[in-house]
Amino acid sequence: MSNKTSEGVSMKTWQDVLNKTKERRKLGDDESANKLSGVTTNILFSLANDSKVQELSNTLKNTKELSQTTISVGITKIHDFPYAVICKKGSTDQFADIIAQALVRVIGPIIVIETITNNQTGLHAEMAILRHFSQLGISKYNMEDRVFIMCIGKPVCKDCAGYMNSQSIGHCSLVSDGSMGLIQFSCGSVSTMGGGQWEHPFTGSVYIGGNNINSYQNKKMSQSLNQFKTSFTV
Repeated sequence: MSNKTSEGVSMKTWQDVLNKTKERRKLGDDESANKLSGVTTNILFSLANDSKVQELSNTLKNTKELSQTTISVGITKIHDFPYAVICKKGSTDQFADIIAQALVRVIGPIIVIETITNNQTGLHAEMAILRHFSQLGISKYNMEDRVFIMCIGKPVCKDCAGYMNSQSIGHCSLVSDGSMGLIQFSCGSVSTMGGGQWEHPFTGSVYIGGNNINSYQNKKMSQSLNQFKTSFTV
């Protein structure tokens, strides 16, 4: 049975914002809702076991700026050819090159690899990849079982995991225990970076405040809600 929800619809009241946030994060916590959970054969697993990617996960483990550094990779097929998007957020070109070279080793030279840089506060790397795939022509309604995402160096945050679970988009993370990178399907905590912002990949709706949501903005509808005012336009 599908877990798909009405994520992205306009909010009428502040309580709607709180309810949607709670729903998304609860689904993020549900590891069984992750389409990759329990799967042992996938391109991402081969990528995660590449020796250079393993070294990268250990490097990120020891990077003081890890909280500011994210590198994620999304895999799909376009016109029957494997297509990968590597998203850098606060990371170096060197990290992206390591992933790209590993993808060629794992899949072969037929893969198309694109690297994007995302410096937008609130738009997490995983969500930036989904948005980019949509811009490449993959419908946001047609990503189920077609798009797979891995975050390297730290867990997928609770909001990103919840959104991907709701859309049946398989995901995982590669996190080092200090000696080797381990694949995990469970999510991490709620992000508190940049004021704890999380942006929806397609509607542009922004939830602000991290663990204690205090503001919501819907850019397309010029709408804003917070715990003090029921609704106002921006």
